[in-house]
This record gives sequence, C-alpha cells and structure tokens, in this order.
Amino acid sequence: QTLHAWRIIFNITAGVGVFGCLVYCLLFVGEEQHWNRQDDDDDKQIQ
Repeated sequence: QTLHAWRIIFNITAGVGVFGCLVYCLLFVGEEQHWNRQDDDDDKQIQ
C-alpha cells in the first residue's frame, strides 16, 4: 500500500461523495409529506 494508492482511493471516495451531494441537491423536494401531519381526527378514532 503506497501513498499513491491511498491518494487514488481518497480521490475516488471524495468524488463519489461530491457526486452524491450534487444529485441530492438537484433532485430533493422541500415539500412537507402528508404522513408528517398529525390530524386530530386520527386521535379521536383511536380513543
């Protein structure tokens, strides 16, 4: 394991991380999902 080999591994790993971040930033949606809301009607049905 040479220093050159570790640099290659580090650069590949960093590239995969940056690529993942870019894809996430381009495709994410900032809307609240319907399952996140707690309706009062649901609580009344359980009791």
